[in-house]
Amino acid sequence: MTYWEELSLKQRKIIEGGDGPYIVNAGPGTGKTKTLIGRIAYLILNKKVYAERILCLTFTRKAAFEILDRLKLLDLSTLPFVNTFHGFAYEFLIKNGQNINLISDQERKKILENLLEKSNFKEFNLNKFSLIISNFKNGIYEASFQEKELIEKYDEELLKRNFIDFDDLIIKFDRFIEENKNKTRANEMFDYILIDEFQDTNIFQYNIVKKFLTPLNNLFVIGDPFQSIYSFRGASARIFDIFKTDFPNYKEETLDVNYRSSKNIVSLSNLIFSSNISSYSEQKGEIFLVETYDEYSEADFIIKTIDEKIGGTNLINVSDIEKSASFSDFAVIYRTHSLNKLLKKKLNKSGFPFQVVGEGAIFEEKEIEFVCLLLLYLNDESEDEFLRKIQRENNKDLFQDKLSQTRVFLNLPLSQLVQKIIEIWNINSTEDFSLFVGNIVQFDKDSDGLKRFAEYYKRLKQNEFYDYESDKITLLTMHAAKGLEFKHVFICGFEEGLIPYKKTGTLSEIEEEKKLFYVAVTRAKEELYLIKAINRDSKKTKESQFKKTIMSEFIKEIKDDWKKLFKKREIQMMQKRQMKIF
Repeated sequence: MTYWEELSLKQRKIIEGGDGPYIVNAGPGTGKTKTLIGRIAYLILNKKVYAERILCLTFTRKAAFEILDRLKLLDLSTLPFVNTFHGFAYEFLIKNGQNINLISDQERKKILENLLEKSNFKEFNLNKFSLIISNFKNGIYEASFQEKELIEKYDEELLKRNFIDFDDLIIKFDRFIEENKNKTRANEMFDYILIDEFQDTNIFQYNIVKKFLTPLNNLFVIGDPFQSIYSFRGASARIFDIFKTDFPNYKEETLDVNYRSSKNIVSLSNLIFSSNISSYSEQKGEIFLVETYDEYSEADFIIKTIDEKIGGTNLINVSDIEKSASFSDFAVIYRTHSLNKLLKKKLNKSGFPFQVVGEGAIFEEKEIEFVCLLLLYLNDESEDEFLRKIQRENNKDLFQDKLSQTRVFLNLPLSQLVQKIIEIWNINSTEDFSLFVGNIVQFDKDSDGLKRFAEYYKRLKQNEFYDYESDKITLLTMHAAKGLEFKHVFICGFEEGLIPYKKTGTLSEIEEEKKLFYVAVTRAKEELYLIKAINRDSKKTKESQFKKTIMSEFIKEIKDDWKKLFKKREIQMMQKRQMKIF
C-alpha cells in the first residue's frame, strides 16, 4: 500500500486543499504528522513547487527529524527546509553573515546558579529563574525591579563570554529582519510555510513567521487547541483565534478520527473535553481506576501488572517465555519528576529495563553528560563541546595529562573504558551511573563500540533521550509524553494536588492542568490505569477533582490488595528486627 492509499478521505481533502491561509484542527491520534507530510509531498510532487521554496517549522528537534526521516521514505529528489523556530533563526542569521555563539544548556545553568547563590532571591529555584528570564525577553512577563537587576547581571555574564541565549537568538532574528528588509527580502524566500503543533507557537514567533509570507499568504497551520500545554512559555490556544482575525479568508478543517486509541479511551478523552473525536479501532479497550495504599504499593502494583502482562515472573528465563507484551509497550506517566524516584529504585531492583525521557533522563545528569561528551571527543576530536566545557573548568596541563591517561584504555570494552574514566577524572559515581553503565554494555561486544555509542548518543539526544528502538519501560512526565503512544499506560498520582497540580488555582491554570491530563490519557492505545494512593509521603490524599468529569460505566474501579501487602511488609520488618537481635 502506498503512502497515498493509507490516507483517509478527510486527510486527502486537506492535503489537496487549495492555497491561502489554512487551519487544521488535529486531535490526538488523528494522523496529524501523516497529513502534514502528505501536504508537503503533494506540493512538491503534484503542484511542482520547488522544495527549497517550502518552509516547515516544528516545536521540537525530535519532530523536525521525524518529518525529515518520513519525507525521505517518499523518495523526493530534494527536501524542504524543516527545523524548529530557533534552528531556522540560527540558519538564517548565519547565512546572512551574522556571528552567532549560542550558550550551551550546561554553561547557562552554571551562570544562573552563580547568580542565584549571590542574590537574595531565596524563593527562586533554577527553573523558575530561567523561565522568568525567557518570558521577560519574550515580552510576556513584567519583571520586578530586583528581577530586572538580576536579568541585567545575567546578560552581562553572557556578554563577557561573547554568548547569546535562545531568547536572544529570536530577538536578534526579528531585529535583523526589520533592519535589513531590502537585503533579506524575507517575504520572497518561501512560497509555502507550514507550522506543526501550532498551539505551541507564541505570539512573538507567529509575528516573525508573518514577515516571511508572500502576498498569497500560503500559511498552513496544524495543531490541537486542547493540547496547548506550554502557557508558561507564552504559548496559548488563542493563537488560532488570532490567526482567524489576521486572515479572514482562512479555510478550516478538522481531523476527528482517532487511529491510535481504543473506543473507551477515546470516549474518556471526549469526557475531558467535548471534542467529538471518534475511534477507528474495533477494540473497546480497558480503563482502570486503581486505589492503592501508598507510593510503595503504587510502584509494586505497576511492576506486578507489567510482570503479568509480559508473561513471566523470572527475568532470568524471560527469553524462553512467549510474551504477550514487550517492555516497550508500557509507559508510566506522572505530573512531576518526584513521583519517579521510588519507582526507579523498585524497577532497578526488579531487573526490569526502563528509560526516563526528557528532563530527568540519566544522560542529562551532570556527571553522566560529562562522560558522554568525553566519549564523543575520544571518538572524534572535532566534537569540541567537551573541549570547551573542560578547558573552562580545569587546569590545561592537568586536562592534557588526564586525556593522555584515558587514551591508554581506548581498546577496552566500552563499559570498562567508562570505569577507567570515572577513576582517572575523579567522577562522583551517582546512583544512576549503574543504569548508565548497564545501558552501554550492549556496545562491549563490538570492536567499534566507541563509534557505535557516539552514533547512539547523538540519535538519543535528537529524540530528547527517548530510545524508540529499545525494549524498555518508559518513565516520563505529562509534558514529555506529548507525541508518543503506548499500548499500556499507567498515570501515577491521580490525586488532588498532583492531578491537577497543587500550585494551580485560577480557572486558566486548572484548564491547562486538564489539557495535561488529556495529553496523558490519549497516549494509551489499549489499556489505561489511573492510580490513586490513599497515602503519599505519609499524608492522606484527596480525590482528584477530575474524577467527577471522567467517571462512567466503562471505567472499572479496582482496589489493590494493599492489606495483604502491608502485612507482608510488617513480617519483613519483624524479620529484620530479629536479625539485629541475633
